[in-house]
Amino acid sequence: MTVTTLTRPINTELLGAVLDKVHQAADAGQYDQTKWDSCVAGWLCRMDGADMTRTDGFGTCRLRDRFVEIDDYARERLGLTEDEAHLLFSEDLTLADVEHVAAELSSGIDPGTIVDDLNEARYAADHSAALIMVS
Repeated sequence: MTVTTLTRPINTELLGAVLDKVHQAADAGQYDQTKWDSCVAGWLCRMDGADMTRTDGFGTCRLRDRFVEIDDYARERLGLTEDEAHLLFSEDLTLADVEHVAAELSSGIDPGTIVDDLNEARYAADHSAALIMVS
């Protein structure tokens, strides 16, 4: 497999801080990648002072004196492209997947390569579970 790397750095320090907060939230039962107010992007907004009780259910929250799109705000703060943000903020990811994606993005790996890795890992897991069930 060919690994494509990126030349544009992302804000890995902020990403690390967000992941630390996400882990604390997960330990407290307050992390859910499928909900705007408690996903990775949502926790970044919370860290910046967003009022997550004032969300509209469609991905915006009140941040200081304005409403912001949660994913766009987090994408810009982290220095991600739209493809990178779409991958990192995907509601289909488990916390382990989020950690994997964050580590790969921090290493400069292209999102397409990361998706391929995730798909291969899921395929292998699905098939090994099927083999175990058949045995």
